[in-house]
Amino acid sequence: MPEEGMPRRFQGNVIFDCIYELVCENLLDLTHADFLHSSLTGDALSEDDVIDVESTSETVTMIRTAHGRPIPKMQKAMAGNAKKQNVRAVTITYVRSGLCVLHGDFNPGMSIRMIHPDRPGEPHAQSCAGDVQPPHLPALARTLFPLSAHPVGRQDNRAIRRQNDSYLRPTQDSDLSSRFDKAGLRYRKVYQQLVARQVNGDFSYLADANVARATTEELGLNSRP
Repeated sequence: MPEEGMPRRFQGNVIFDCIYELVCENLLDLTHADFLHSSLTGDALSEDDVIDVESTSETVTMIRTAHGRPIPKMQKAMAGNAKKQNVRAVTITYVRSGLCVLHGDFNPGMSIRMIHPDRPGEPHAQSCAGDVQPPHLPALARTLFPLSAHPVGRQDNRAIRRQNDSYLRPTQDSDLSSRFDKAGLRYRKVYQQLVARQVNGDFSYLADANVARATTEELGLNSRP
């Protein structure tokens, strides 16, 4: 449904052939871009790469900070003569609603802010509205860039749709996890605790929820002039 006052480039949907919880976990894993979207966001090479995970009873946040990464080919025009860039990427996931808010700051390069409302649907027909806004690009690029949500979404879908059956019907086999999987594992824990409370009739917000907190600093939206 069109939104009043919202440009048409922000009104598209990206369809994922999986349940919305799997999409949330994918967005929380900020390392997945190294493999699926490397031409846009760069590969895993860096001088250092630090993952921080924070959570409340309602949210899970992953912050990835990396220095000295090679400039990806689709950002070379935005990076001037620089050969390397520093990256700070953040995902805040609101577990109760499925809303994910993201900011990727590639410096020098692009700064991408994205709102990803993962609307619950059928197990194989989850839909998501794509809203990508890179404010540090020229006007024409800002107009066209939101359209990249669709090819990027298709790259994600090719990977996560294969995981959907296993996600819906987990086996007794142990997960093989790395240190980069901490956010996804934390999401499952918070999600399961929230569901357990709601099954017992408790739909309240716990004292630590603070879902209305300002996230500008947390996302790093003021990191550039």
